[in-house]
Amino acid sequence: PKTKLCEIMDKEKSDKSNAHNYTTVYNYLFEDIRFNKLNLLEVGLGTNNIDVPSNMGANGTPKASMRGWRTFFPNADLHGADIDKRILIDEDRIKTHYINQLDLNTITNFKNEFPMAYKFDIIIDDGLHSFEANYNLFNYLNDMVRIGGYYIIEDCNLEVYNKLLAKLDVSNY
Repeated sequence: PKTKLCEIMDKEKSDKSNAHNYTTVYNYLFEDIRFNKLNLLEVGLGTNNIDVPSNMGANGTPKASMRGWRTFFPNADLHGADIDKRILIDEDRIKTHYINQLDLNTITNFKNEFPMAYKFDIIIDDGLHSFEANYNLFNYLNDMVRIGGYYIIEDCNLEVYNKLLAKLDVSNY
């Protein structure tokens, strides 16, 4: 049976439910904190502009998962970031930001938009899907995850996963 989050993401036309089935795991992880006051960041908002790396194709729905998170987490402070500035349009309860995961200055600039003590409960890296992009984002943003929070890298193939494990000393996190 489909979870509540699966239904929400399907309705919003997010690929998190049908193409990847992440929503089953996310529903399990987040069901108990669903109505808490949370801070969530998703990097990679799903551009449909095909001239951008890691795009969803011309028929994709930008910010679909952010709209799904908005429904699933009714009390959350939601932030989304992407490399495609054309889709960075704020919506009700969704604040958008520019991040190019291959440009460390943009990640630093993003961090500087927040007070030093600001922490995210959930960070989801659904961005450029490359080792360098995943590594850069984690290295620069992992200190913004609250203790006990979640840092999730989506669409990470085995090669990238193994390179990340070899490069990061995950025992410190």
